[in-house]
Amino acid sequence: PDGESDLAHVPTLAGQHRLYLADQIRKMRTAARGEVFIGADTAHASRIMGSQSILMNDAQIAELAEWYAAAPCAK
Repeated sequence: PDGESDLAHVPTLAGQHRLYLADQIRKMRTAARGEVFIGADTAHASRIMGSQSILMNDAQIAELAEWYAAAPCAK
């Protein structure tokens, strides 16, 4: 909920650069990212983020990326 991950295979989003986040979310939406932190085959088979990101339009992606980019990261 705060954008910080305690799981090795799930990246922390808080404090990431907003343009990077927006680009990655758009790639997840189209399954183009390959999510190397869990393995491309697993990501494409399960569409881990695609099912959530496909519901967002570009404006919503930009807002979400801005929110996470501004979120403090204690790690």
